[in-house]
Amino acid sequence: MSNEMVLSPQLITGAEVLYVCFEVEDQEALKSLAPEGFEPANPGTAFLNQYWVPREDLHSNAGFPGSWGPYTLTYMGVELAGHDLYEGMPCRWWTHYYNSSKTMADYAKAHGLPTMAGGRTELEISEKDVVATTYLDDKPVIRTHASYSPRVSPPVPGQLLYLTRRDGSLELGRYPFVGGVKEDIEVKSIEFLDPASPFYDLRPKQPLNVTFAVFFPDLAFCYPGGQQKFGEAPF
Repeated sequence: MSNEMVLSPQLITGAEVLYVCFEVEDQEALKSLAPEGFEPANPGTAFLNQYWVPREDLHSNAGFPGSWGPYTLTYMGVELAGHDLYEGMPCRWWTHYYNSSKTMADYAKAHGLPTMAGGRTELEISEKDVVATTYLDDKPVIRTHASYSPRVSPPVPGQLLYLTRRDGSLELGRYPFVGGVKEDIEVKSIEFLDPASPFYDLRPKQPLNVTFAVFFPDLAFCYPGGQQKFGEAPF
């Protein structure tokens, strides 16, 4: 049985996730990264998700051929204007995607994600803060530091909306999630450490303008949920 037998959707649980959105310094570069016919949100913002799933048995393909195993992931891209899933949930366009699991990267690529070779993500988590570091070829390239209170909120439900291009056609994917978040979060810093990195055009404006931030210590989500051609009615 090949990796193609890992079917959509897949359920993931127990993910530790730091997700931030921020105003980008180079607005012209950000516009150039948006797909043709789309504009970045105002102000021009990027999203950055750094997370890991520490054990294989936390997702639904564990033990099957093509299982993803424990994995880490950093992805980022452009928040788009005018195509919100609902108020407060913009449509997002992936530009960079670094998964430590080759089998999961193959699955993501088959669904139109811009997977790239290599990369790993490490999270240093304490009761009061998290430091997430993304590595390419063992070199740290992104480091995000956020603090929070020890309290965890009641479960927060929702869906994310991502735009991808598969086989030449634009598609929308809805990614349902549920999980409690650490309260009173504050992003202390987002550092893009290597000017030669392929995503340096997404570096944050200084002083930092964070438009959204959340840390989930235990998140469950589908990967992906509903998918449809762009412009078709949701199902």
